[in-house]
Amino acid sequence: EVGKNRLCTMAAPAPTMCNHAGCYCKAYVIPTSKWSKGKCKNCNHSQKEHGEIGADVSFDSEKIADAPASNQSYSAQIDNKMGIVPSGKTNYKAAGGNKSYGGGQQNQAKSIYNIHLDESDWINWSADDLLVWLQQKKKFPQEIDLKSIEHEMRTNNVNGTKITQLTHSSMLSYGFKDYNHRSKLLDYIKQLKEQHPSASQTPKHNNQQQNNYNVNNNNNANKKQNDDNKEADKDEVALMKEANLDESQWRSWTTDQVWNWIKIKQGWSNMESLEYLVVHKLNEYEEKLKSNDINLTGAKFVEVKEDIKTQKLLKGIGFPFSARKAVYKHIDALIRHYPN
Repeated sequence: EVGKNRLCTMAAPAPTMCNHAGCYCKAYVIPTSKWSKGKCKNCNHSQKEHGEIGADVSFDSEKIADAPASNQSYSAQIDNKMGIVPSGKTNYKAAGGNKSYGGGQQNQAKSIYNIHLDESDWINWSADDLLVWLQQKKKFPQEIDLKSIEHEMRTNNVNGTKITQLTHSSMLSYGFKDYNHRSKLLDYIKQLKEQHPSASQTPKHNNQQQNNYNVNNNNNANKKQNDDNKEADKDEVALMKEANLDESQWRSWTTDQVWNWIKIKQGWSNMESLEYLVVHKLNEYEEKLKSNDINLTGAKFVEVKEDIKTQKLLKGIGFPFSARKAVYKHIDALIRHYPN
């Protein structure tokens, strides 16, 4: 008879199950290889770990234990690990609270995998719907910043209408950094489009809302463009004056003056507004223009004008055809205007 606070030890008959955490080996099997001596042939754990199982069973009270109550906080943590999107599309709340679904319903943590999205109507998905669907299809790697992706997709209005435009490069710009992860998601998107072609669907988005979004984006882009072009919009004469360039004295120009003159004529004077790759190219042009092999000074303008066929000097600088053509015209016009 077992009394209170009495220790009961239950021994399983040999051979026993493996006691190693997470191992499901049912019995120790003697290995056949000499290299695995003392280790189970099935699970490679030692023979000692297949020993008897001891259990401490104490009876501190005769009260029957109740079933454990549900832990909402723990459920919320599970949702967080599963990739819940912290948005209005789910009942996730970062602080551990839960949103209520429907009047009078009991608050409970709802997994993202319980959200149903109509794949036959994907063209009308919002950005949040699309992000939820992507997570349902493929669990996001830990190194991916989910909040950043959510922000980028909302900012760029990446909804169902833009599913057909998603590529490796566009998804990378939104924060999907893992190549294999992107490939899997693009495969699922391809399957979705094949099963439910866009031609079979009817967009229901508010056109006026979409137009307002486009107008706002265009206004912001135009404002930025205007700010970037303030320097470029300066009068050419003013830029020439700032660079201390007198076109009537072009024959005496140094390589520095020639380069500054070409930049003004080509619209390259505002280097800060240009893209990095363009600036990098311009620096290469400048270096070659001032090299000993080229050394393009004002005195060589006549040579450039006469060499209309081969354009040896301009090619040596590295100018592409369009730039060579434009620079040649500027030099030709300068010599015609100031022949002496």
